[in-house]
Amino acid sequence: MGAFLGFLTAQRAGILILLLVLLAAGFLVNWALWMFGWGRYRGSVRADSKIRFVLAQFFVKIINEFRHLLALIIVLLFTSALFAAMWPGMMKQDVASIKDGIQGVAAALGGLFGSVIGYYFGESAANRRLDNSQLQPPAQPPVLGDVSSDTPGIEQTPKPPGLP
Repeated sequence: MGAFLGFLTAQRAGILILLLVLLAAGFLVNWALWMFGWGRYRGSVRADSKIRFVLAQFFVKIINEFRHLLALIIVLLFTSALFAAMWPGMMKQDVASIKDGIQGVAAALGGLFGSVIGYYFGESAANRRLDNSQLQPPAQPPVLGDVSSDTPGIEQTPKPPGLP
């Protein structure tokens, strides 16, 4: 028992950090269950905090499909990796070290991050184009020989004899 108490005394900072991480994870899981209405929160919509409700609606709308969740994870991974690679250079105030960190992360994850951005800009452009095409009726193609003679720069084609 003395060895166990000695271990706890020597490792108290690590144990406190572990307990804080477990507590934060528990709050995060509870919040996720409330946000998606799972578990004990099924069927009960509570808006006790406006900030909590707005954040919940924001994440529900972002993560309504798996590909949106995957894109969010990739963006968070890229951001955290970029920050972690730049951190040593920021602590030393060494611009060369910061540059090396940015280059390393951009080389490893830049293409993946670029494809996520391209997908979302392409999807939003396609949705906007689809919405605009549904609102406007399709343009009628011009009929040959049906151009008025008073239009400048356009000559009217003569009709063949015998046609009305």
